[in-house]
Amino acid sequence: MKKKETLEVEESVLRKNIQVRQQTGVAQKPPYSLSFYDGILNELEAAEQQRISAELAVKLGRRSLESADMRLENERKELRKTRDLLDAADEKENARELKWGLEKAELKKELAAALINFEKANHDNLLRQLKLAELRTDLSRLDISWVRKYLYFAKNDLDKHLEAIEDQRKKLNNRIQKLVKEQKQAENTLLAAQMLLYREKSHMHLSRLPIGIYDNTKMN
Repeated sequence: MKKKETLEVEESVLRKNIQVRQQTGVAQKPPYSLSFYDGILNELEAAEQQRISAELAVKLGRRSLESADMRLENERKELRKTRDLLDAADEKENARELKWGLEKAELKKELAAALINFEKANHDNLLRQLKLAELRTDLSRLDISWVRKYLYFAKNDLDKHLEAIEDQRKKLNNRIQKLVKEQKQAENTLLAAQMLLYREKSHMHLSRLPIGIYDNTKMN
């Protein structure tokens, strides 16, 4: 909740800054040098990279949420199946084992439900972070648009500046391609980590059962 509130406050501040920029421009008075303009271009590049990273993070978060949702549905099915078997059991011994299985299935379902709640909260925060990155990009673009109106430079400076812009564009494109290539590897790593965490939590909860029940769940 604290992280959510922090992100909401930051979003509010960015929106107010955008309103101010639209009305009065940047705080520093014109004219502006090329070095000042370069600084704003660097801010835009950083904001664009943050936005791209945030988009990838949202995509990963969405896949994790979908995976958690599927896991919860599977655990619910397993729980219903175990209950049906218990209702149909005749012998006391079989019923006893099925009761242990039922407790195990209920624990797994609770773990899956807790995991999906975590993934939902994480996905919501990732969406807010993406919105912040988009607002930062908008703010930098407003600054660039304003400063361009009051630039003071010589022709030689302009030529050098255009070359620098082209170089920055190439670097950004290379960065984007690298992030896309790393995306699949990051997805696989994240899913493997989640599965490991899920198994550890499942083992931790099962270990809290009475000894007889825990031993039988291990055998199952």
